[in-house]
Formats: sequence, structure tokens, C-alpha cells
Amino acid sequence: MGYDLRKTIAFGAHTDKPALRLRAIVNSLGVAAVIVPSLAHFDGGEVPLPLRDATVIVVSDNNPVET
Repeated sequence: MGYDLRKTIAFGAHTDKPALRLRAIVNSLGVAAVIVPSLAHFDGGEVPLPLRDATVIVVSDNNPVET
């Protein structure tokens, strides 16, 4: 897809407001997309509201899907 990996972000189970923290990182780094292995990495199995205006690429079963 032509993206260069800028940074890997991992939050633990005790991270407060991970979607908002990830949004802040997206903004501060000026990244073009967020890549996640599956939607299961988000609470509720869907892209969280703070990231809905960002490009989120979900790689599931080796079939990339852009949301």
C-alpha cells in the first residue's frame, strides 16, 4: 500500500482512554494512516469515534481493508 511504518503503539489493559491517546499521537506525528491487525483491537470491535475521521487500515486474514 506504500506506507512507511512511523511508529508502533501498544497500550496495556490499564491504559486510560486509549482511543483519545491514539488520536493525540496521530495528530502529533501527522501520520497518514493507523494500521491495526483486526477490529478486535478496538473496544466493541469497531473503529472508535475519535479515529473515525482518520484512515484506519484493518489487516484481517491478510486482506487489508481501509475504513
